[in-house]
Amino acid sequence: MRVHCHRQKDGGRDAGASAVNLAEPLVLRPATEQDAEDIARILPDLGYASTAAEVRQRMTRLADQPDQMLMIAAVADAVIGLCQAQRIYLIASDGYAEVHALAVLKQWQGRGVGRALVNAAVQWAQDAGARRVRLRSGVHREDSHQFYEAIGFTRQRASYAFEVQLPDPCDESCGTAST
Repeated sequence: MRVHCHRQKDGGRDAGASAVNLAEPLVLRPATEQDAEDIARILPDLGYASTAAEVRQRMTRLADQPDQMLMIAAVADAVIGLCQAQRIYLIASDGYAEVHALAVLKQWQGRGVGRALVNAAVQWAQDAGARRVRLRSGVHREDSHQFYEAIGFTRQRASYAFEVQLPDPCDESCGTAST
């Protein structure tokens, strides 16, 4: 999927606007391995620091998963944002698609880039057979919550995330464990 968006004539900066407010066309396209360095540069805006090598390794794993979408937004060949979504299948319901990552470089926020990426994810989800799209956002990201509501998402319920840390499988199988 390759989408071109063009500059909004009135130059407005409304988060709910449907057009992208850029002098150059915005291009949305699937991420490629060549985007790994740019993606690594954007991920800290989500609170996740990663090296280009780590991003490349993760992209390789994601490429093997048919229910994944990783899209980037670029202006003049410069990557300025990304969106990752996944189709989720459940026994308890018809499932959904979930946006796992949405990030736009700070200097490009408020120009419709995030909205264009979310719209692309929603279209992808619909094409994949999902009947709803959800996303999770940290309670401290109030600006993000306002953005999501402005583009049509509704708050559903508060919940906690629980996790357990597992040992790195390479520690034992790769011969790197301490003796």
